[in-house]
Amino acid sequence: MPAWDVLRAQLLADGYTETGPWAVSRPTPEFDSAYSYRDGVIHYASPARFIGWVTALQ
Repeated sequence: MPAWDVLRAQLLADGYTETGPWAVSRPTPEFDSAYSYRDGVIHYASPARFIGWVTALQ
């Protein structure tokens, strides 16, 4: 989890917002993305709405 803590802090400093206890996203008109952490794995999706399609997060 330390890698997630570091990445999460960097993303929040860059303008991302928390969307759940283990997730952040940054909806912007030009670039929309999301990160989520579960079971030791950091998942990334762009556009952010695709994060819900990641089988490991369901």
